[in-house]
Amino acid sequence: MPSDQVSRFLLGCLPESEMQRLNSLLETDAPFQQRVKIVEEDLIDCFVNGQLRGEDLMRFRRYFLAAPAHRERVKIAQGYLDDWAVLSESEAANETEARESKRRRPVALPDGVARLWATFNLPVRIGVQAAMLLAAAICAFLLFDTLRLQRNLTTSQTDLADTREQTDALHQELLKQQREAANAEQKIKQLREQLARPTTDLQSVIVNAANSALAALPPTAQAATPAVAVPVSTPADKTTAMVALPIGAEDLLFHLDLTRDTSTSYRAELRTSANGQKLWESGTLKAREKDTGRVVEVKVPATLLAPRPYVLKVIGFNGITATPYALHYSFRVTPPAAPANVRPNG
Repeated sequence: MPSDQVSRFLLGCLPESEMQRLNSLLETDAPFQQRVKIVEEDLIDCFVNGQLRGEDLMRFRRYFLAAPAHRERVKIAQGYLDDWAVLSESEAANETEARESKRRRPVALPDGVARLWATFNLPVRIGVQAAMLLAAAICAFLLFDTLRLQRNLTTSQTDLADTREQTDALHQELLKQQREAANAEQKIKQLREQLARPTTDLQSVIVNAANSALAALPPTAQAATPAVAVPVSTPADKTTAMVALPIGAEDLLFHLDLTRDTSTSYRAELRTSANGQKLWESGTLKAREKDTGRVVEVKVPATLLAPRPYVLKVIGFNGITATPYALHYSFRVTPPAAPANVRPNG
């Protein structure tokens, strides 16, 4: 390594990265350590003999002599018991440098310019201070306004969230009302369809309600209802019984032969022969024994019957379970005839 580079290293003239590398090398490399000691001795000799000048002298005092060990070696080289001489020379060098710095200052301004500067110096300083105060006030105002805007933004966001929640609640309420309106419209449509059905359907509804009310009456009240006794053959005959509906009759009492059926109870349904539409349904019926077999009596309201064919469908029950088959009895109602065979049902 050249001596001038080692000298620059000792005087602190190298870049920071290079200084760090050489410091690391100084700790580990013995040849480099020897080289540095030789260059240090040369620098100390040059300093003691007054051979260092300019920037090298300044860096030697500021950088090299900053280390106590280096100052001790310089003191020994100068032959002093303390380092006052080194310090005095450093102060003398500082004074020399100050004189050189004064010598390098620009020439003083002319008297007129100096007086002009003295005249405007105070207003300029006041103006600068006022500008600084104004700038500080503007910054404070901007900061306050920014905080205010942030608060307003937070409040607006909170209001917006509340509005959205209210909107969602109103939307849910609207959907609920729409569903209720749709259900109401469906019910109205069903009622209109019921009103538009044939008269027999309305009669069936009315008669079913009447039968339910009649079933709730005491047995004595039921027995007082006039009826027409109508025997109907068994389903195996495949014949259609002809039934004349007398004027004034309230009920038709059908005697239905059950043959060998052994169900514990029965229920009868009046249906049209053409399409099987159910017009009426009885309550629970019990069979009774006769010479020809078991018979069940079914009382059908006369108001449901018109001149056309019908079917009485009888369903057997064992407890609450219906049997897997039913009995069908066909009959046709003929035009009204004079009252005949009208007797109380007893």
